Amino acid sequence: MATSAPPTAADRPLALVTALGELADATDSLTIAVEHHDLAALVIANECAEALAERIKDLSVALTDADRVRIDHVRIRALRERIERGARRNAYLIERAWAVDAATMRLLASLGRPDPDVPLHSYAPPSAPGYLDRQA
Repeated sequence: MATSAPPTAADRPLALVTALGELADATDSLTIAVEHHDLAALVIANECAEALAERIKDLSVALTDADRVRIDHVRIRALRERIERGARRNAYLIERAWAVDAATMRLLASLGRPDPDVPLHSYAPPSAPGYLDRQA
């Protein structure tokens, strides 16, 4: 994301709406990265979203009362709702990914446990393979 000169007074409302649209797009990119388990894309989308959030903060602070009158409130409300939906969706996807990872780790760890019905120092063969495939 390239930095540019601060918008002129006439461009501030449009710049704010544009930045909010870009943040909504970054939220969608984050969703795609999580769904595809793409760590590099996840990092890029997150950095982009953080930079845009900072830019939006700066733009909103710079707005004058005259700028606030010229803002397209309907479009901003729609973008805000889109960003909120995307944030909730991403939180859900990330939470679900953590739960799946935790369940997978518990399953893998349980494969290496001895059978409780067989004495620990018994020469009897275990009922099922009790190993972890370290190559996986």
